[in-house]
Amino acid sequence: MGDQSPINISRENCKQFNPPPLIYSSYFLRRQVVAQNDGEKVRLLLNEQETPACLSGGELRGTYDLKEIQFRWGPNNSSGTEHALNGRKFSLEAQLIHYKSEYQGFPDMVITQPDGIVVVSFFFQVACHPDFGGCNQDNPRFAILAEALRTIQNPLSSVQLDIEGIMSLFEEKATPEGYFTYFGSLTTPNYESVVTWILYPTLIIISDPQMQCFRNLISANGNIILANARPLQPINGRIILYC
Repeated sequence: MGDQSPINISRENCKQFNPPPLIYSSYFLRRQVVAQNDGEKVRLLLNEQETPACLSGGELRGTYDLKEIQFRWGPNNSSGTEHALNGRKFSLEAQLIHYKSEYQGFPDMVITQPDGIVVVSFFFQVACHPDFGGCNQDNPRFAILAEALRTIQNPLSSVQLDIEGIMSLFEEKATPEGYFTYFGSLTTPNYESVVTWILYPTLIIISDPQMQCFRNLISANGNIILANARPLQPINGRIILYC
């Protein structure tokens, strides 16, 4: 099956590297997306007719278009993310999924070429934040997504959503911070090894009620979606870069 994801990333075992900066073009803008409960996870689907949000630079060879954002979580606030950092997991992982621009219109190439997909991950943690006025106070920029989740509790339901606030959270963490990167796979079947992963380690703080909105969603078989993260996979000697 090739190099698999997710993995535990140990900072002390990473190789320091200083590539050119990543370039986010037309990226952190106000956008209307479709928020969907697909019965397994939450997906934010971008409008293909809008100006694409593009990622390039760094070690990437080419330009990648953002297609959707997926969320992974678990049964409690310390075991939700797919990836782990220094052995620790967090409440929620947002995965921004990009397809290589030159493969536009050729979906089979995206999942068969080793440079087909880039996934950028951000980690959320339920915690107190002084700027929100105390514990269990909502992150205001995350509030619109939490509210949308309340309307898509049933499987295959969807709603339109403005993600300006959410994108600003990502921009805040992506712009000044370092990141980890490695080569791995999709974390859903057929687990194709075609993914360059980029992971930003600085946490985004949300409230427990906001996190609970994910755990209230109903799966395709009628159960509550308490967890949807794939277990950690062996690293098998892969090089992980810290940039």
